[in-house]
Amino acid sequence: MEAWAHEDVTAGGGHCRIDNDRERANARTNPPTLDVSLTIPAHNESGNIGGVVTAARDVLAAAAATYEIVLVDDGSADGTAEIAAAALGDDARHLRVVRHDRQRGYATTVCDGLRAANGRVLAFIDGDGQFDPADIGRLMEQLREADFVTGYRAHRADPWHRSVVSGVMNLLVRIFYGIRWRDVDCGLKVFRHEVLSAASPILATSALFNTELYFKAQRLGFRIRQLPVTHRPRLSGRRSGARLVPILRALRDVVRLRVRLAREWSPKAAAGDRPTPRGKALAVPTPQETLRPWWRPWLGAVPAALAVVVLRLSRHSISGSSPPSCASSARAKPACTR
Repeated sequence: MEAWAHEDVTAGGGHCRIDNDRERANARTNPPTLDVSLTIPAHNESGNIGGVVTAARDVLAAAAATYEIVLVDDGSADGTAEIAAAALGDDARHLRVVRHDRQRGYATTVCDGLRAANGRVLAFIDGDGQFDPADIGRLMEQLREADFVTGYRAHRADPWHRSVVSGVMNLLVRIFYGIRWRDVDCGLKVFRHEVLSAASPILATSALFNTELYFKAQRLGFRIRQLPVTHRPRLSGRRSGARLVPILRALRDVVRLRVRLAREWSPKAAAGDRPTPRGKALAVPTPQETLRPWWRPWLGAVPAALAVVVLRLSRHSISGSSPPSCASSARAKPACTR
């Protein structure tokens, strides 16, 4: 008999949400019962996952009286979940596995883990072994004076082109979202359950999940802290991301998500009457906190203009079509002269 619990997810959540009356009432009457829940997203990480879960177990066992590891197996075909359970041995009772019937992507994978989590403190770390689980303990210590604690990679162990892509994305996030923190996409974060409740529903279905968490935590007045964390070379498996089409989609989604947030989300409405950490009021940042020098927006004008050009070109690259030519036909002329 298996000592670890697992469940199959065939639909894939896509949203981390506690956003209707029944779920909010259930969250109040049935609060989280564990100290810490760690979510680990993984896709075909058989060569890395054993070391990740055992190191995470050692950290959590030392830092918390009760804990769980929620492994979200994103359609793996290499026995990732079974290897994780075998590596934990008798401690596999602390392991819960959520399985996707097919690969659904980073945001859905992390969200399904967070939705299944039952901890007062939530955390997630990538399953590829590039982050050191020992840093989870360091981030958890900051929760004495913070609500949302994240790592940043002071020294990235990635090829140069991935660092360039990440730098461009962080610049665009700073311009469009006003997020003043570095390395927003770092895959190691620790935060109170209340942060996720306040940020729900999460609208992003791509890697911009991290951006949305930061954006909402900042706008809702949660206390944010960052610490440098270790980043190691990938030892096994294949990297995802850094391909042209996903990059172009991500650039497009930076704008699309910001428009959706402006239309569909309000920090005042999100605060509502929900419980807050240690009874502190969750307030929209004061004008003093959000006021920026008059020249700051102009500093980002050039990269923003370039981003718009790239986004327009990406529409054609993603669809596989070519931009219309003014000389191609009479019907193409209106599109070129608008």
